[in-house]
Amino acid sequence: MKLDNQTDSSIVAGNNLNIKKSLDSIDNTKTNLITNAGTLHANNNQSIFANTLNNSGDITATNELNITATNITTTGANTKISANNTNITTNNLSITDTALLAVNNMILSISNLFTNRGTTQSNQALTLSAKTLDNQQYIIANNATLTTEDITNSGTIHAKNNLTIATNNLDNNNQISSDNTLSITSVNDIDNQNSKIIALGDITIKANNFNNQNAKLIAYGASNVDIEQNIDNTNGDISAKSMILDTDSIDVNNSKIYANKDLKIIIPHLNNTVGSNIGSGGDLTIDAKDYITNNAELTANGNFDLITQGDLTNNNLISSEGALTINADNLTNNKTISGGTGNSNINITGDVINHSRISSKENLNVTAQNITNNGFFNAAQDLTLTTSNNLTNNQTLFSGNDMKLYVANELNNTEDANIFAFNNLTIAKDADNNKTNKVINDKATIQTYQGDIDVYAKSLENKAKQAQIGTTDAVSSSITLYYGYYGASDVKTKWGKPIASLAYTDQAIALAKIKQIEKGNYYNIYTTNENICVNDGCTINGIFYDKSEINASSRVVKGDTIFDTYTVYSYSYKDRSNQADSLVKHTSYTTDAVIEELDKYYEKYGLNVASSHIPEERNDEYTIPAYTIYYFTDVPKHGIIQQATVNIKEDYLINQPEKKAQLSSGGNLNINVDKIDNYLSEISARNDINFNSNEVNNVGDRLYRYNKKTGQYYYCYHNCSSWIYSPDYTWADLPSSTSREVLRILPSTIQAGGSITGNINNLNNGNINSGVSVSTIPSQTQTTTTTANTQSIAQQNNNVNVQTVTTQTQTTNTQAVTNTAINTQTQTTNQKAVTKDEVNTQTQTTNTQAVTNTAINTQTQTTNQKAVTKDKVNTQTQTTDTQAVANNKVDTQTQTTNTQSTNPTIVTKPHYPSLYPLAPQVYSSNPKTHKQTTS
Repeated sequence: MKLDNQTDSSIVAGNNLNIKKSLDSIDNTKTNLITNAGTLHANNNQSIFANTLNNSGDITATNELNITATNITTTGANTKISANNTNITTNNLSITDTALLAVNNMILSISNLFTNRGTTQSNQALTLSAKTLDNQQYIIANNATLTTEDITNSGTIHAKNNLTIATNNLDNNNQISSDNTLSITSVNDIDNQNSKIIALGDITIKANNFNNQNAKLIAYGASNVDIEQNIDNTNGDISAKSMILDTDSIDVNNSKIYANKDLKIIIPHLNNTVGSNIGSGGDLTIDAKDYITNNAELTANGNFDLITQGDLTNNNLISSEGALTINADNLTNNKTISGGTGNSNINITGDVINHSRISSKENLNVTAQNITNNGFFNAAQDLTLTTSNNLTNNQTLFSGNDMKLYVANELNNTEDANIFAFNNLTIAKDADNNKTNKVINDKATIQTYQGDIDVYAKSLENKAKQAQIGTTDAVSSSITLYYGYYGASDVKTKWGKPIASLAYTDQAIALAKIKQIEKGNYYNIYTTNENICVNDGCTINGIFYDKSEINASSRVVKGDTIFDTYTVYSYSYKDRSNQADSLVKHTSYTTDAVIEELDKYYEKYGLNVASSHIPEERNDEYTIPAYTIYYFTDVPKHGIIQQATVNIKEDYLINQPEKKAQLSSGGNLNINVDKIDNYLSEISARNDINFNSNEVNNVGDRLYRYNKKTGQYYYCYHNCSSWIYSPDYTWADLPSSTSREVLRILPSTIQAGGSITGNINNLNNGNINSGVSVSTIPSQTQTTTTTANTQSIAQQNNNVNVQTVTTQTQTTNTQAVTNTAINTQTQTTNQKAVTKDEVNTQTQTTNTQAVTNTAINTQTQTTNQKAVTKDKVNTQTQTTDTQAVANNKVDTQTQTTNTQSTNPTIVTKPHYPSLYPLAPQVYSSNPKTHKQTTS
């Protein structure tokens, strides 16, 4: 059977219209009937049952419209299937340019294929079930539920309220949206490439794989994206008010994953590639099981928890405006990790390697096995770094408040690195202030601005680069000495001091030789008829000399109690005879002393080529008159020094240790370290320094000039009663000698603006070349404690009274003044020198004061010594304060050390050691052929 409702025809029922399914087919085309042409209409309900329905007109019902057919095809630009409630059951439904409408609800039950090229719309609920949905136009409902095996959407699927899609596969090529909630569940994949999935409310996405390339998944409410395997968000945007994203992997090349509030990503591993941004306006949590590699931006406007059981590698930005928590196996930071106003806690089970910046606007706490910093750790408040092994700082550690470095094994602050805390700094093994094994500050800085530094370690090395010192040849000088005649010798067989005309350097020697042949160039001492010559004048060598030409002031008798000698001078005159150029100049001097004095006067006055006159010099030891006088001792009798040559070698720095290490506290410095090595560097505090140490080595270096002196002298081997030159004199070589002088001091310094206190068992203050100082700033500091009390020390006529020495410390610093020998017996030093008066003290610690002509013997565990001529001396070490002032009484009460020394040497009256054997060389009577014998 067949119903053919032709064009312009209508079938209208005032109540119900039933077209039986026994009809094989229904063909409804428009014909001119009573009512709407081409219309199947029922004022109440309409039911159509057929195998095939081909509609190009209108099928409507005021109430219910039920269509059941095997296949339904409806076409036409202005055709529609419409009812208050529309229910269609079919195997295949194809709509082209047709409106499939329901005023209320619509139920579409399609066992096979629904191809929608028109508009399917329900003002209330739409329930669509199909094996396959091919939507090329519009599916719109207030609430829509789509259940299919496969959906291909190249049009629009939209719900004004809620949209639920359940499918095996979803291929969205345009837009799926809802004004409220949107839920898509796909057993297999969701392909949203170049498309949009948008909900003004919440979105729930669940699938095996989600392809969001060049696409958008946007929820203005909460979003829960649960992807079993992979999300490909390349150039895509996944955004929500808040979001939970759970997947096995995400491809985020040049993409965006963002939540206005909170975002949580649960993933085995995350590779955030260049150009991408994963962020949240609130809290952000990323929980990755395997590893995280960040090449883009991970940002949170709230708190940020970044958790992985594998390695975290940051090559771009990890940022939190709130608290930051990072848990990982190993952390390698190549760019920026920034914490906000909450505490930042980085907990690493392995190692942290920071090549860039890790910072916090509040407190920053980092825990790891090893921390290597090649960039910056920066905390606006407290910085705490805790390692179970080593901390190596190659750049900067900074805290705006306190800093705590808890290092189990070794803290190494390398060259040019900085550790800086605005307030307090603590270096220890742990929070219980157990001692770390070693702290190395190598040409670097550890500093606080205004707080204390507390160091708890077994070893502290504060060091500059090791100075490598070489020695090279310098200029060699030949010095010729010209002397006048002897006037007399003393009764104690010590030879007198002649008047000498001296020249220095080759040029000066040449000038001196020219002047030598000029008459009257030098003075000769005259020994006969002194009073007659002085009073009336006299004739010498055939030339009359007026009394004004006789130099009576040269007659000086000087007693030298230190060397137990007398020196007698006779009158001198200015020789005008023709023999003046050949006169022999006698002496019995030590060459060492001459050259030493030459150096002194040449440096002070320069070379006066016009004459040999040198200004008069005086001190308490001897007088240098208008013509310079020198000591020469132990030369064979009647010996004449003619020439001395100085070969000079000088130290130089093969390397230049320009950079020193600095351990500097803006407050107090408390050093609880077993062994301290301070080499060419500085340990200082604005306030006090307190030591609790077994050993302190404060060590510097020195560069020297070495002077090797050789020469010749005339030696009288026969008829030595004559003081003038004769054939009885012959040449002999001076034994060579070497002396040295300081060219440069490379110092180490320990200094405090307040006091230096504490306990040190062994203090080595400058064993390497003694270029060191231990001091306080200012240089004189009064301190009072209960462990040492020297009640009174006074000087009266070189007598010293010492009353009451009570000590309870471990080290000793001793100072003395002019003409004082200091004898110290320690674990490393044993020196003795006693002169006239002696004070012996044996304690664990000693406060000692000494004055002129006093020897002090001190037996302690360690000793620092310093003596300065006729000056007040303040010595500052760790456990003993000693002052020595000539002609003053000193009371000292101290446990602390106040020491100042840039050159810790003992200054006493000069003594020039002999260069020659006491027994002279003996030659045969023939001056040209002789053999040497030794006695």
